[in-house]
Order: sequence, then C-alpha cells, then structure tokens
Amino acid sequence: MPRLLFASVDEISDVLDIFANTPVNIETKDIIPTMVAGVNKRIEVTLNHPANTLEYKNWYCAMGRAMMDYIDLRFDRNQFCLMLLQKHLLYGLEPLLRWKHIGILQRIDTKLARLQSILADPDRDLGGETLYDTCNDIIGYAVIGYLLREKEKV
Repeated sequence: MPRLLFASVDEISDVLDIFANTPVNIETKDIIPTMVAGVNKRIEVTLNHPANTLEYKNWYCAMGRAMMDYIDLRFDRNQFCLMLLQKHLLYGLEPLLRWKHIGILQRIDTKLARLQSILADPDRDLGGETLYDTCNDIIGYAVIGYLLREKEKV
C-alpha cells in the first residue's frame, strides 16, 4: 500500500471546515484572475526561494474557500471527500513528495487554464470535463497543498 498524506474522509472534511471559515474578500468576477495571479506568484517564489512556503497554508485555504464559494450550491462535500480519498489511495504520496508545492501549483495552474477555457467558450468540448469538475479538482489540490504544508515533515 502506498504512503498517504491523508487516510480518511474526516481528515478531508476537517480541511474543508477550515476553508469554509477562511475569510475571502474577492468579488466573484475577480476570483479566476486573482487565483491565476496568485499561482503565478507562488510558482516564481517556489522556484527562486523553495524554503519560502510558510504562507502557502493560508493561501491554499483562501483558494479552496474561493472555489467552494464559486460553485456554491453544486458542491457536494460527501461526494467530494470520497472522490479525493479514492484518488489519493490510488496514487499515494510519492508523486506529491517528488514535486511538492511546485507540482501542486502547476496542477492548479493547469486547472485554472481549463476553467478559463470553459468560461470563455462554454460550448467547447473539453473531453467531458465540466466547470464543476474543474472547480472540484482545484479544491482537491488546495486540500492536498494545505495538508502537505501542514505535514511537511512526511
């Protein structure tokens, strides 16, 4: 069995509670551009100053909260927690440890680009991935980033 960053739905749900209690003062129309700018800044910082990831925990909270707000009523917490746990059980911790925050930030960046594509052309076929799926993926990477920063000594 692979090493794990988290092993229960409750651990994921606890992080979602933290996200839900994180204040975010971003207008809905500004969420995506603000997140893109934030990811780009953190990628640059991580590449140039890898030890400078202390504030990432708060940033992952804000990103997770912003995405949860963005999809609001369509966010199914139980389904999300099960999906994220199943994926983590399948992939394990090793891919996360290889690239750490830079890998998570790159994945978030890719998902934000996809989200921008969906918003720019809602009729474009993106392999069946919906806005909701993409937002869930971003929330998932925010959970993983938060827990990785929380348990950095893994």
